[in-house]
Amino acid sequence: MTTKIKTVKDTQRTFESHGKTFYVHQYEFENGEQGQANHASSLPYKVGDEVEIEEKKNDPKYGKTFKVSKPNTFQRGGYTKGVTEEQIKSIVAGGIAVNQYALGKITEDQIIAATARFSKLIP
Repeated sequence: MTTKIKTVKDTQRTFESHGKTFYVHQYEFENGEQGQANHASSLPYKVGDEVEIEEKKNDPKYGKTFKVSKPNTFQRGGYTKGVTEEQIKSIVAGGIAVNQYALGKITEDQIIAATARFSKLIP
């Protein structure tokens, strides 16, 4: 689930695992969840950061443990953050035009015009 960090505190506790040092952090999130998470660096996220959280464990003594990571930015089968719908259509249309050229159906000089034409056909 995606939420924002309301508070984060480096607990100053560390532990070793698989030859790496991990830092224990205490979090409170804007969605009301709170608990701890372990990271390979101290304070990798700050208050206000949008994060993806996944509850890993709920221990009666220590509380909840979360996996905290950057939000998933993959959509429609690929990375599209910051790419407009028009740019995606143009990329797809360009691929179609190049394919038509490779098949010998259009000449090299016709690729740009075909890209514009195919772009208009994509919903």
